[in-house]
Amino acid sequence: MREFTAGLFTRRVTVDPWERAVTHRDGVIGEELGPGRYRLPRRTRAMILDLRSRQLVVNAQEILTADAVSVRVSAVAEVSVSDASVAVTESPDCDAVLYQAIQMALREAITTRTLAEVLADRAAISLTLLTPAQSAATRVGLDVSMVAVRDLTVNQDARAVLAEVALEAQRSKAVLERARSEVAATRAMANAARILADNPALLQLRMAQSPGATVVVNTGIAQPVNAVKAN
Repeated sequence: MREFTAGLFTRRVTVDPWERAVTHRDGVIGEELGPGRYRLPRRTRAMILDLRSRQLVVNAQEILTADAVSVRVSAVAEVSVSDASVAVTESPDCDAVLYQAIQMALREAITTRTLAEVLADRAAISLTLLTPAQSAATRVGLDVSMVAVRDLTVNQDARAVLAEVALEAQRSKAVLERARSEVAATRAMANAARILADNPALLQLRMAQSPGATVVVNTGIAQPVNAVKAN
């Protein structure tokens, strides 16, 4: 925001295409001026605001998660002026109002989630920041199109714990896969045993295919396989 005051010799003010000017004289708010060049009455002041979209960065802050793990989180918002008159009259520092609203919403979002939820739900956390940010922005003549978690870091101790958890998860996965393989092998053996029990001839054929095995022929006398072939 920049300010222009019309004096005895300087009364003309230029408002660029991306700006809006709010005039006031003797403590009374006047009209809004769009892009153009204007000659203002003496003692008239013009507060000129930039309407272009810009970024507001909420610096990183230390916050404890629901399971008492400390994380550093920052956020960023896309902001623009939506109502120049409100922005001039409602707050001397509109950005500070919005900054505090996002900061408080970020703390609320982190403290109600565990570390695992925070790491997994960054997009969901960003969505929870948008509504309170827009509410605060509207009160001071701003518009917020986007709020997002910018940076999220975990302290060294917590990182060590996360690494151990990841390792345990890999070990558990390996054990589970081994157990599944053993169950599959046992199931296959059980199916084979049931098939052989239901089909004795198949069992005899299987035995006949084994070197040195014996088979039962019509005589009812068990003979070596080689002997049967010789006969």
